[in-house]
Amino acid sequence: MNMYRINNLPNILKKNIFNKITNLSTLVNSQHVEKTYNIIEGMNHHGQYKVGVELGPKTITSSKQYKLLQSIISDKNKPSISANLYNFERLANNFWTEKYIREIQEDILYCYPITPEMKHKETVSYFNQRLFDINLQSSKEVDLTINLIGDHSGAIGTVMSSLITNPNFKLVWIDAHADINTPYTSPSGNCHGMPLSIVSGLSNEYLNKHNIFEWLKDKPKLNLNNLIYIGIRDIDKGEEEIIKTHNITVLTVEDVKNFNLIKLFKEIENRDVHISFDVDSLDPMYFNLTGTPVPNGLSGFDVNLLMRFINAKSNVFKLDICEFNPMLYDKINMDYINRNKHLEKYELDEMNKLKKTFQNMLCTNIIIHHVLAPIFNIGPVKS
Repeated sequence: MNMYRINNLPNILKKNIFNKITNLSTLVNSQHVEKTYNIIEGMNHHGQYKVGVELGPKTITSSKQYKLLQSIISDKNKPSISANLYNFERLANNFWTEKYIREIQEDILYCYPITPEMKHKETVSYFNQRLFDINLQSSKEVDLTINLIGDHSGAIGTVMSSLITNPNFKLVWIDAHADINTPYTSPSGNCHGMPLSIVSGLSNEYLNKHNIFEWLKDKPKLNLNNLIYIGIRDIDKGEEEIIKTHNITVLTVEDVKNFNLIKLFKEIENRDVHISFDVDSLDPMYFNLTGTPVPNGLSGFDVNLLMRFINAKSNVFKLDICEFNPMLYDKINMDYINRNKHLEKYELDEMNKLKKTFQNMLCTNIIIHHVLAPIFNIGPVKS
């Protein structure tokens, strides 16, 4: 049996694979005694139109789950801990020190007109220039930079900084969308669908014509041979042509579920890796607090396995997590209200608050347990 391809596995075998990757990650990471990391909260939302996504970073870092994760990765005397729905334990003799959490607010530049082919481009450019600068500084200080950003247009700044600090890195883009539209191919004009065309130079004609993103002019551009897509399934026509023309590596959701990761292994083995993770790569059944959900996505287990595999096979020096919108919780629908007309407005408001709190907790748990914990080599307590 090919060790990278296992089709239609029962859960017991999937668990065995998970344990093997966990053990491999433990072996690899046990060489390191102590590492350092920074958290950067990029609170942007003008790459798209749904307000609330800028609150995602703070929702994560202010959660009880995140505080508990901080405790286990930094406290040498605390090998395991319970975090609401999950139990964590340290899987290797390595410890992490958090240098700082830094917050970047988005300054809205109202003085510029909104162009339909690239909306809020000045605001997005200015925010990303600041995010670029702080990422450059962070890379000089720590082993791992974690960017918790609002919408995915923030990856312009994070990826451009990686091109300076780690020029031969591989970019693993885990997303439901390709995010490589140019202003000429984008159906919406939203910048969160364009970051890869901007960092690779595909949008240079438009940027130069409009004198925007001028801070990028003297910077290196992403070679699309170093881009690996995972989980993309909602792809615009213009993006399909770009992917085909540049022969960009793509792993589908089914590839991940079947553990068909040979292409990924060949690309990232012993390489510096920047992971840019969009929560809409997850199936809405597991994670619905995002502005552009797409069905038939990854499960939390799929992401956990994927993160551990990447972490074991490469040097992950940067991680972006984006598009978590805590304001998009499911409010009580009108059918329920009509069936329960005896309820007072304040009672319905309280029920909405409870639903919001519960959905935020579930989604935050998924990010902590299935995205962050594997990167820190923290795993589930073995029964």
